[in-house]
Amino acid sequence: MEAERDAMAERAAGGGRAAGAEALAARQEAVDADARKVRAAAADVELYSTSLRLAVGNVLNRVDDLPALRTASARLGPGVIIDKYTEFVDDFTSFHILISQDAPTAELAQSALALADLANAKDAASRERALLSSALWEGRFEPLDRAAVDDARADMNTSISAFRSSATPAQLRLYEDTVTGPELDRAEVTRLQTLAVADSSRQLQVRLGVRTARSWTADSTARVDKLRAVEKRIAADLAASADDARTGAQTAAIRDGVLLFLVLAVVLATLIVMARSLVRPLRGSSPARSTSPTRACPAWSTGCATRRPPRAASRSSRSRSTPPTRSARSRGRSTRSTARRSGWPPTRPCCAATSTRCSSTSPAAASP
Repeated sequence: MEAERDAMAERAAGGGRAAGAEALAARQEAVDADARKVRAAAADVELYSTSLRLAVGNVLNRVDDLPALRTASARLGPGVIIDKYTEFVDDFTSFHILISQDAPTAELAQSALALADLANAKDAASRERALLSSALWEGRFEPLDRAAVDDARADMNTSISAFRSSATPAQLRLYEDTVTGPELDRAEVTRLQTLAVADSSRQLQVRLGVRTARSWTADSTARVDKLRAVEKRIAADLAASADDARTGAQTAAIRDGVLLFLVLAVVLATLIVMARSLVRPLRGSSPARSTSPTRACPAWSTGCATRRPPRAASRSSRSRSTPPTRSARSRGRSTRSTARRSGWPPTRPCCAATSTRCSSTSPAAASP
C-alpha cells in the first residue's frame, strides 16, 4: 500500500518520467492481490470481541474503498494523495495493535506489539520517501509538506525506538542484520542536502535535478524494502506462534477433560465402596428368616402341637395314685371333664411343624 501511495504522489509531482504507467499498474496489481488475501483471511477470523469485529470491519471497508481512492487521487496534489493513503495505512496497521491487546499469551502480545511498531516505522519511512521525491520532482516544497517531512522522520525514530524496546533479542538481531547497507547512508546524505537547500530558500526550492530525485527514490526505497522484509519475517513467526498456541490450547482442553473424567470415576468408585461397606454390617445384624414360614394360629384354634401340657393333668395323675374313694366310673368322668377344661390333650394340632397353613376349621367344628 505504501508503494502505491508513493508512486501516485511521484506521478502527480513529476508525471510519467517520475512514475511510469506500467510501474504504477504493477504496484496496484500487487495491492489488489493482497486485498484478496485480506478478504479471505477475514472470513476465517474468529470475531470473539467487539473491538476485533470493528477493526476487521474497518480493514474490509478500506479495501472496498480502494477503487474510489485511486480515482480521486488522479485529480489531487502529491501532499493530499499522501494524506489520503496514510489514512488507509493507519487502519491497516492498527489491527496489529489490537492483536497485541487481545493476545492470549504474553509472547504473542509482545511479538504483535513489535510488529505494530515496525509497521509504523516502515510507514513513516515511506512517507518521508514520498514527500522528498515529490519535492525533488517539482523543484520545491509546499509549506505543509516541508513540516510533514520532519514529522515523518520523528515518527520513524519514535517507532524504531519503540520496536527496540518491545522486540525480542532475535527480532532485534534480525532488524540490525537486515536494515543496513550503503543505500541507507546515501539516502541520509541526500535527505540532509535537500532539506538544507530548501531551508535556505524562501520559496523552499530544491532544484537538484532529475538524477538526485531518482537517486533518492532508489536509496530510500531500499530502506523501506528492508523494513518490509523484517516485517514479513516477524509476521510469519507470529502466525506460526499463534497456530502453536491454538493447538496447545486444544490439547490442554482435551487433557483437562480426560483428567476430570478420571477424577469423577475415582470419586464414584470410592462412594460405591463406602456404601457397600456400610450396608454389609446392617445385613449381618438383621434376624435370620425361617426357611419354612408358618402362620400364627388363629384365636379360635384349639391348640398347637407344641403346647405344653397344663399342670392340671399332672394333678389329676397324682390324684390317681391316692387311695380310691370313688368308683371307677366316677373317676373317669372326673378325669375327662378336667382334661376338657384344661385343653389337654389336644383334639388335633392346629399347625404342624412343617406345615405352612393352619387349620381352617371354625371353633364350632372343633368342639366335640
